[in-house]
This record gives sequence, structure tokens and C-alpha cells, in this order.
Amino acid sequence: MGNTKENILQKIDGYIVNCTLYGINKEVENLLTIVSEDEASQEVATLFVKNYSLFKADGLAAILEKIIHGHKGLALVNGALNPFFRLAIFKGSVDLYECYMEEAIYPFLEDKCEDEKYEYYNNLLCEATALTNLCFEILKLFAKEYILMAQCRVTGLDLF
Repeated sequence: MGNTKENILQKIDGYIVNCTLYGINKEVENLLTIVSEDEASQEVATLFVKNYSLFKADGLAAILEKIIHGHKGLALVNGALNPFFRLAIFKGSVDLYECYMEEAIYPFLEDKCEDEKYEYYNNLLCEATALTNLCFEILKLFAKEYILMAQCRVTGLDLF
């Protein structure tokens, strides 16, 4: 197995699936030799989304912490639009959110003035609000479709 993007992502996925810490940063480094920090951040966050469950939240937070310690840039790329931040908000995981904030955001803002901190936190809040609103809009669409399907079954209509 060579060091292609797909092979490296498959190895990283294995670490995430098994909640294994040892060796994941080596594979993230390998990924960064092939793709940008922006793309690597997106790819790794996608693997977290795919493998996240409440049962694995602690283990995945530990993996995220290890990745952020080894590669701070992945957690800071794109500011409030960072895939790791969006992952924590989208999944509603307090573990992932706290890990992201403690390992990436608090240290990043440590030497910033109060106005810069306020602006950064406001951007995070706006992004979190936008994601939450989007999720609820999608949920409403699915709920309406589900109710319509149930009504069709009850009334015997064959619309689907």
C-alpha cells in the first residue's frame, strides 16, 4: 500500500474507528505532504463525522486532541468555518467542542486583545447558529415528508 491520499485516509479512518492514538499523527503528517491544511482538515473531519457515536465521543475527543497538538494549523484553518469546529457543532458533542476550544481556540486567542477575542468568539457563535438553523430546517423538511408518507399509508394513497 503506497502513500496515496486514499490509502492514508484509510489508515486514519482505521485509527478513528478503533479510537487508537498511537500513530495517527504520522498518518496526518503523510496526508499533509499530499494535500493542503485546508483539505486535510476537511478530510479528517469527514472521517470523524462518519465514525462519530455517543459511545465513542470520549475516544474521538482524545484523538482530536492528539491531532490538534501535532498539527495546530488543521484546527485553525478557515477560522469559524473550520471543519473541526463545525464537526463539534454538527454532532452536538460537548466532548469534541471542549477539546476543540481548549486545544485550539483558547491558546490561539491567548495573546490577542479583547476586541480580537470578541470578534473571533462572535464569528464562532454566528457559524454555530447558522449550522444549527440549517440542521433544523433540514429536519423540518424530513419531518414534513415523513408525516405525509404516514398519512398516505393510513389513507391508502400511493404517492410514493
